[in-house]
Amino acid sequence: MNWAQKRAAAATSERKRASQFEVKFEANLTARSIRYVYESVRVFFTPPVKTRHKTWDWLINNPSGKMWVAETKGYWEPKVRLAETEAIKQNPEVDVRYIFQRANTPIRKGSKTTYAIWCDKHDILWAEGTIPDAWLEE
Repeated sequence: MNWAQKRAAAATSERKRASQFEVKFEANLTARSIRYVYESVRVFFTPPVKTRHKTWDWLINNPSGKMWVAETKGYWEPKVRLAETEAIKQNPEVDVRYIFQRANTPIRKGSKTTYAIWCDKHDILWAEGTIPDAWLEE
């Protein structure tokens, strides 16, 4: 048995999950004395990013003519929070403000961080229940 046959035999016994096609292909390589190494080339890549969109709840037009977005939230899922934060970062021209049903709701079970604290940390304006008069007077 030559080195290629030994390697093929060892590789086949090591690979218990090989497809039948791979086993036949390997046997063909061995029969033809073609030198090979199985699954030895590894490359890294970043898959293409899929563009997403966000439709904000309310477009508010103040009496002064200033326009901004109000997003109302009861429960704010972590994955939604992350997506909306990215939307805000990537669209700095949009003035987004959150109106929470209960601003003191923890961002997840057992957390001391509330929706309000989280918004403060991310420099996002927020209110509880309704739009503050001060926002309408801007």
